[in-house]
Amino acid sequence: MTKRKLLVVSGWAIVVSALALGQRALESQQPTVEAPMFEVDPFWPKPLPNHWVLGSTIGVWVDERDHVWIIHRSSATLSNMEKGAELKPPTGECCAGAPPVLEFDPNGNLVQSWGGPGQGYEWPQSNHGIFLDHKGNVWIGGNGQTDAHVLKFAQDGRLLMQFGRSGQNAGSHPERRAPPAHPGALEHGGEERHRGGDGQRIAAQTGHEQRQRDDGEAGRDPVSSRHGPQI
Repeated sequence: MTKRKLLVVSGWAIVVSALALGQRALESQQPTVEAPMFEVDPFWPKPLPNHWVLGSTIGVWVDERDHVWIIHRSSATLSNMEKGAELKPPTGECCAGAPPVLEFDPNGNLVQSWGGPGQGYEWPQSNHGIFLDHKGNVWIGGNGQTDAHVLKFAQDGRLLMQFGRSGQNAGSHPERRAPPAHPGALEHGGEERHRGGDGQRIAAQTGHEQRQRDDGEAGRDPVSSRHGPQI
């Protein structure tokens, strides 16, 4: 290699090294973005009162206050060894299924509990999903064989409205639709729309609680095939 070529090669090596060092310096000055790290908190939520235990938890929602709402299937999914206090006669002081709807604050303290069969409405055969709308109303659906309705409650558990009827899930009549599965609402021109569990019908209600229409019918899907409406 001649002296001239050696100088050229050496010069290029210096330039490449300088560029690499400059790139590293720029990268070190840029803030790094890392994926969040999640850990299970074994002490959240706090122990429930009254020797309550949870059944299959089938829905969760976090409201604007960071309160966590869950709905579970309570005693229907507990074994006799888990719900001894409910048996007749009882086989022990522990335990019993908690009410289906539970609200927790960010620290895991139980704020309130309610739900289950009551007067004036038909509780789902198999509750499935919980949703809080922009007004704070609590919506509950079901996916049991007879579930063809959606329930709307105030946050304290007072019934506001029932849409549909249990066992009447054939056709597109307002009171005969497929199981609602996961309730939800889409704000659209003052209406609240809720998808049937068959993914084919959307029931629309105006703000004053009167049903306005059903959009879609069997074989059609006006939005998508997703499981429940999306916010």
